Amino acid sequence: MAANLPSAVTNVLKPDEVLVVEPRTAKGAYAHKSRTPLEKEPEVAAGWAGGGEGASAAKDRLGIGRIRVKNLRHNQISDSLNQGSSASGDPANVAGATKIHRIADAYTTGQTKWTIDGAVYKRPEIPLEFEARLTSREPSVEAKKNGLFEKEAIGPARFDLLVEDPYQKWMHEAGGTPLVTLYDEARKYNKKAAWQVKRGTHDDPFNDSGKAVITYWQERFEIASHGQEEVGDTEVAFVKEKKELTVFLNGVRMERDDDATTDNSKRIKLDYAEISDKKIKFRKGLTRAKDEVWIVRQPHAGLSHPAVTNWVSNTPGDNCPEHYGGIRGKVPTDDMVGTLRKDYSGTLAGQFPYTAQKTINLDPDKMTDLAKRERVVSQASTVDGDQKGLAGVIFSPSYIGGDKYVVEARLKECAYDRDLGSADPRPVSWHTKGRSGVMTVWRMLTLSASWRLPSPLASGGLSAGVGENDPVAAGRAHPASGRKMNFIGLNAAAEKGFNEWIALKSDGSMAMPNEEAHQDVNLGNYRSFFNGKSTAGFYNIASDTNIKNEFVQWDHYRRALPPGIAANRRNVASWYIHNEPKGTDSQTVGNAVAGGIQAYDTTNTTTAADSGLGTAPAVSTFGGTKAEYHAWVKGECKKLANEYMDTIMPQEDPPTAMRVLRWPKLYWSDVWYGVNGASIDAKNLGIGGYCRGNGQAFFFSLEAQDTTFEHEMGHSLLLSHFAAGGVTNFAWKQHDHKYQNCLMGYNSGNFTVPRKAAATGTAITIATSPRNHLCPKCLAKIRGWKEDVLPCNWDHPDVF
Repeated sequence: MAANLPSAVTNVLKPDEVLVVEPRTAKGAYAHKSRTPLEKEPEVAAGWAGGGEGASAAKDRLGIGRIRVKNLRHNQISDSLNQGSSASGDPANVAGATKIHRIADAYTTGQTKWTIDGAVYKRPEIPLEFEARLTSREPSVEAKKNGLFEKEAIGPARFDLLVEDPYQKWMHEAGGTPLVTLYDEARKYNKKAAWQVKRGTHDDPFNDSGKAVITYWQERFEIASHGQEEVGDTEVAFVKEKKELTVFLNGVRMERDDDATTDNSKRIKLDYAEISDKKIKFRKGLTRAKDEVWIVRQPHAGLSHPAVTNWVSNTPGDNCPEHYGGIRGKVPTDDMVGTLRKDYSGTLAGQFPYTAQKTINLDPDKMTDLAKRERVVSQASTVDGDQKGLAGVIFSPSYIGGDKYVVEARLKECAYDRDLGSADPRPVSWHTKGRSGVMTVWRMLTLSASWRLPSPLASGGLSAGVGENDPVAAGRAHPASGRKMNFIGLNAAAEKGFNEWIALKSDGSMAMPNEEAHQDVNLGNYRSFFNGKSTAGFYNIASDTNIKNEFVQWDHYRRALPPGIAANRRNVASWYIHNEPKGTDSQTVGNAVAGGIQAYDTTNTTTAADSGLGTAPAVSTFGGTKAEYHAWVKGECKKLANEYMDTIMPQEDPPTAMRVLRWPKLYWSDVWYGVNGASIDAKNLGIGGYCRGNGQAFFFSLEAQDTTFEHEMGHSLLLSHFAAGGVTNFAWKQHDHKYQNCLMGYNSGNFTVPRKAAATGTAITIATSPRNHLCPKCLAKIRGWKEDVLPCNWDHPDVF
């Protein structure tokens, strides 16, 4: 594709990143790059990815490719990932709660992912080249030549170009060979989303006699045998004789026979008639086996369903409809005809040689009805040089992940341009045609930097047992995998939403199999960061051997005493703290303080003043509850982590890639946060990692769950929590209720959706344990679908 294009185009396009051909190894290598997939691909030998990676791929397999659109926006710190709520409503707030996420609450408190994406994404614009080659009857001659072109003898060849939305069973039905392994819930949700529109909104769901309502829909059928006439039953009924249907046979719009619809005993003279509220009948002899039929329903005005824009425009399919944020059904403009564009956008306009030479005709049939335009003609170049004899066109698919396309180039029986003064007819027959394989749009996300505490094997200064113990690069499943950093697991979750993560090395190039994707933090700089602190509780880290598996090097108890210490025992507590070495874990110090206070009380009575132990710096009291103290310690630790991230990977605005920092622990395993007589209260800070936003995330490999990395990368894509920690952290409208083990929930998060007083359906309880893959609605969001019109529950009458 790129061989004959100007460098100004290819430098921006980067075709080796945009177009790739499968199969793909787990480590991210592809069989081919920089070209469209062929309809039938040649054999790929075992070990094709280098270094023994990759299996053989059979000859003449179906060509499968990816159109990779770069992810342009991760979450910013200012983004709200939570669900909207109101101060009062139906039902009323429970006592003490400020948010309970009711049915009537807004979908989100901030911008949706789709509105954010819409401001930054552009449709990919991919230059394609076509070459007509004359074949020879002599194999030895055929093998040596690259084609033949003699413009003086025959004139320029003309290609008639079309783009199809191919139907593939694996996306919506059981069986078939999938491009990605989609679980059943995702298949069912994808099918409903692409084929149906549920009436209502998230804050105003609609039901009719206790049932959810679908009125706009489309459905696909396949003709089983030659001459089959009846097609149906449709899943949802239509109103017979109200002219609600638009019917397509193999992409051609059919004409309804009104007389035969009114009286089914009459012979069908046109294309089809409606014979019930769920069936149509074709004219005799019109169909052949394996023909594709789409029936599209747009309700008549009397049903007063809110209008769905362009639901019946253009040929239907299962790519993302305009209603859900895609381009399927969108009425073409002069710049967008049959998903093909005149020029590049922005600074690349006119640099594609075939647009500069004006060899592309966007309207070969001079149609005035834009909605019916389907074709583009490209004429082979007659200009001497590399482009001579070649034709080209700009292919501009949607940026919605999962949308799929096949490009077809046709040549007439007489393939050359001869103007004999006659009208240019619409082509009927073809001598030859070439088709690409299926190209599916994928969103390509980048982990541009991964920092870690060095490995014990490579640190050259850490004490025994201290370090981020990753396997060596040659032994990893993926270059970016590590302890509690399952990069293949991240891609396994992301690919179900047609997202693909890549990892870069420290030099900015893509990490290949057996190459190191992680960077070791500079231990001297790390020590300087903490040694430069002057606030109470910090201490000097003299050498690398003093570095620990705990990232934060700070004694919280030297800054403020936990609650539960009597005012007349503050000096006792300060004395015992003063006599413990700096950097001693807080449980040890807490037990020493509690034991010292008990001994002092036994010797001096509980009411005696605390003096006589010697001089020690007095530690201030906190002045809040135990829970508030625990939250304060956690917050201060995160502040330090954030400040350190800002030094090694400064915030990006907007964040176009993700960077991560990994350490075995954030802080001590259990933190002293209160005194109960002779004992102490201590517990973990309860954090295994977090996505801060602005391209920063922090993970703790000895404390995190196995799925924390994938969960936080979900937050980087503006995915919100399902059931997580409490009713104020429960964005149930942003998830599919049919799949409650969503990766964005917490384990053992169990909540009930608040019900309106007039609710007619059953109560909905969400139980997210154990979390697994992303739920289908999360997958639709990361594909780029307009999530605020996607239901969280397709069947429930009270919730949208």
